[in-house]
Amino acid sequence: MTIWTKAFWKGALDRAIKTFFQTFVAVLVAGVGADAVGISAGILDAPWLAALSVSALATFLSIATAVGNADNTAKDASLDSGRGV
Repeated sequence: MTIWTKAFWKGALDRAIKTFFQTFVAVLVAGVGADAVGISAGILDAPWLAALSVSALATFLSIATAVGNADNTAKDASLDSGRGV
């Protein structure tokens, strides 16, 4: 299977979106938690730029991994399409 199929890009996009948000939340929570020891932290104190930067890198790496493993990415996408949610 190649990367030039709809199934591949559906799987790669699904993984990339999940990776972005999982990383974003993890970095944001870790950053606020680390800064909040002993003080109260508000929404303006959150490390938004760091969270976006790390999440963008993780998303890029997710897509690179998908390209390197096109068969599994496309296979995973085809398995997900049959499930009703």
